[in-house]
Amino acid sequence: MFLKKVNPVVISGIGQIQTFVRTIRKGEGMLRKRRGLRFFLSTVLVLMLFLIATPVLAADTTFMEDNNSSIVYSTGWSRPWSTNATANYYYHSNTAEALASLTFNGTGIKWIGATGSGSGIAEILIDGKSEAMIDLYSPTTSYQQVIFRKTHLDRGNHTLQIRITGNKNPQASGAYVNIDGFEIIDSDDKIPPLAPSTPFVFNGNERVELKWQVSSDSDLEGYNVYRSTVSNSGFVRVNPWLIKEGTSFINTSLTNGTTYYYHITAVDVVGNESQASPVVSALPAVYVGSYDDNGTGIKYTGTWDNRVYSGSATGNYYMRSGTAEAKVDIAFYGTGIRWISQRSSTGGIAEVTLDGDKELVDLYQSGTTQWQQTVYETTGLTEGLHQLSIRVTGTKNELSSNTYVFMDSIEVIGAVLEHSRVEEDSITMDYRGIWDYKTSTSYSGGKIIETSKGGAAVEYTFYGTGLEWLAHVDSGKGIAKVSIDGEAPVLVDLYRPS
Repeated sequence: MFLKKVNPVVISGIGQIQTFVRTIRKGEGMLRKRRGLRFFLSTVLVLMLFLIATPVLAADTTFMEDNNSSIVYSTGWSRPWSTNATANYYYHSNTAEALASLTFNGTGIKWIGATGSGSGIAEILIDGKSEAMIDLYSPTTSYQQVIFRKTHLDRGNHTLQIRITGNKNPQASGAYVNIDGFEIIDSDDKIPPLAPSTPFVFNGNERVELKWQVSSDSDLEGYNVYRSTVSNSGFVRVNPWLIKEGTSFINTSLTNGTTYYYHITAVDVVGNESQASPVVSALPAVYVGSYDDNGTGIKYTGTWDNRVYSGSATGNYYMRSGTAEAKVDIAFYGTGIRWISQRSSTGGIAEVTLDGDKELVDLYQSGTTQWQQTVYETTGLTEGLHQLSIRVTGTKNELSSNTYVFMDSIEVIGAVLEHSRVEEDSITMDYRGIWDYKTSTSYSGGKIIETSKGGAAVEYTFYGTGLEWLAHVDSGKGIAKVSIDGEAPVLVDLYRPS
């Protein structure tokens, strides 16, 4: 049987132990008169020794605000105001070689700060030795993040230094490094949390979303997500900061048609990291649907005229190239695909390759240009991953005046799940706040989850063209705000007189 962090009663401080011993000795004369004194004393002493020898597993943490007198800032730092900081203020600097130093007593430390598009790179030193280079850049701003964590140091005095390098990520607009506070850790806890359960995978176009069950560990702080392109090695963490809000992660900028493997770990407040969850695979691709010429997953190489305007084209724009060897590549998942283009007097000949099979498509059309034409279509494929390539050959029909190949849009064909029911306890439901279960044979699946707490919320990500919310309505129900894809919310009144 595996026990996770049973926190024992601990006698802390020699003074308390000495007092306990003195109390035993003071009562010794009286106790000797009673039967079983020797057994009682030995039992008490063994218990006392056990308590003394038992390591302190509960984490003792102390938070220091950014302006704590123990933190020494060199010149080059300022202290702006922000309601998003822990106490409405934080220190920041973009001055190269500016230093912040903190000498602390304990076994570990966390640096708390914000990440954002204007953030730069800092060097971390522990006891004078370089520990890490930390890039605080993030496309979006996130506050009160654990920027750096060092744990399992020998108990005692240690010095943390944060040095501003003045360098930044090429995508960053600035090189600022900020300090919101520090958390000092004093703990002998080296027991990791339990490994998370198998995550659920939602494949997308150049992206993958992962969801998993909440860990039951009471001292959990967050999760890490690791990825590899092989199933049994080479896993690298893909979340830049510990995932502390929710149990989901979206991995973007992936290569369609590539199989990725993921696992999840849990991290406690001391920094102990669990074993990995079971590995799951994911396959980003262009899935069933219609995609304009500039849609995600449509990859152009070679020379193309960028988005030529025409009110007759799908979305009023199309791509065009007459340069030999220019290509369009699409990794799609489905049972078929359509290439939508125009045929015109300037149309040339394209070579279409589907899973290695090639054929030529002539886009020449005399007279009036024919818009939004299906110039290539294949159906009846085995449902799965397929590769489509459209290559400009640089050749043409002898009647054509040019060798242009056009890309207006594509349509991926496949089975679409028209209707399916997702119960309230599905892992795909991301609840926030306090919710309560109720059971009844009249409920779908025998139960519902409900709340009356203001600010409670539930988020559900789905793939499809519509959604129905099934709920229990009666005289005791209230009003909810419902929003889809960030649009303006609508109010839904669940009140019914009976």
